[in-house]
Amino acid sequence: MLQRLKVTSYALLILLLLVLPSQADEYCTTADMCAAAAQAAGKMLGNQGKNGISGYPFVLKTNTYGCWYYPDSHGNKNYAGSAFWGAASSLAQMRDPNPGAAHHVRLKCGGGGPATITKRKPMQAKPDPHQAQQEIAAKLEARRKEERKVIGPMCNVAIAVCMAAVRGANDMTRAQCIGKVWQTNAQCNDHCMRPNGKGHEWCNLANSYEVCINDWIC
Repeated sequence: MLQRLKVTSYALLILLLLVLPSQADEYCTTADMCAAAAQAAGKMLGNQGKNGISGYPFVLKTNTYGCWYYPDSHGNKNYAGSAFWGAASSLAQMRDPNPGAAHHVRLKCGGGGPATITKRKPMQAKPDPHQAQQEIAAKLEARRKEERKVIGPMCNVAIAVCMAAVRGANDMTRAQCIGKVWQTNAQCNDHCMRPNGKGHEWCNLANSYEVCINDWIC
């Protein structure tokens, strides 16, 4: 009697190890389980004789896709709604949510529904702070150039008026007039003198007026 109880206990243990994992993850691991799930889901076992074609049997001896079916929306109605069992599938292939082709759908044994395939989000590259700063600077400079097209002529007219009032106008007096306009007009100050130049330091110095003229960009 005790020996029979031991044998029964071992048998139950083996049953739990073999059957329960398949039921826990709901993937079909035998042809019978797949057939039952397919029939419960209203799928045809294989497609032999469907619409008068020779078709394929339910059990495909060389197929490695586990339990799967063609969706009812499949373009080829000779295959739509037909389920198949890949007899050459490994356990990992049986439990793979993706049955191996875009038009195949995994058939699960926990109710016959398709498996949920989680798509990984593509990794996004981290933004380069230096590139971002360069892009901002380029946009600002482009905007300043557009504004300079309007402000520049106004500033140059002011310089011409200043030089007309001076007898014997030359580069030195032009530099002095640039300095005057640059100092008294905020817009000319902001847009017309080279930002990284030294012209603003030399506009009123007789021996360095060339620097002033060269740095005037309007």
